[in-house]
Amino acid sequence: MNAPESVTANFGPATVQVTVGTNPAGLSFTVDSVNYTSAQVFTWNVGSSHSVSTTTPQAGSPGTQFAFNNWSDGGAISHSVTAPSTATTYTANFDTQYQLTTATNPTEGGTVSPSSGSYYNANTVVPLSASPNSGYSFSNWTGNVADP
Repeated sequence: MNAPESVTANFGPATVQVTVGTNPAGLSFTVDSVNYTSAQVFTWNVGSSHSVSTTTPQAGSPGTQFAFNNWSDGGAISHSVTAPSTATTYTANFDTQYQLTTATNPTEGGTVSPSSGSYYNANTVVPLSASPNSGYSFSNWTGNVADP
């Protein structure tokens, strides 16, 4: 040194990048009370607390919906997370579900179980049964039935 000097060590909060999204992509979720429908990258202060949530079911194309399964960190559908010290991704995972429509022909001919309108996870085998009313007999199924 050639003369008296004054120096200052300046510090700021440690930050981390956190990605939040859904699987499948494009479904809605909320981070700190703000709604999103595409993956978001946040820069958070390490150790800060944040809320993540989603809703279930969420509509897809007609006859399709998405049911919440889990968050990648194991948290509840709505929960708080603490910003970690390393980059992290939180993903809300959903099951794809399809609507089953059932009917009888003629309508007074009998009943079908399960009733029309329920949703089932993709690749689920749904057992069907048909019970004829008095004066009718069951003849066959039409539509996409694996074992008529």
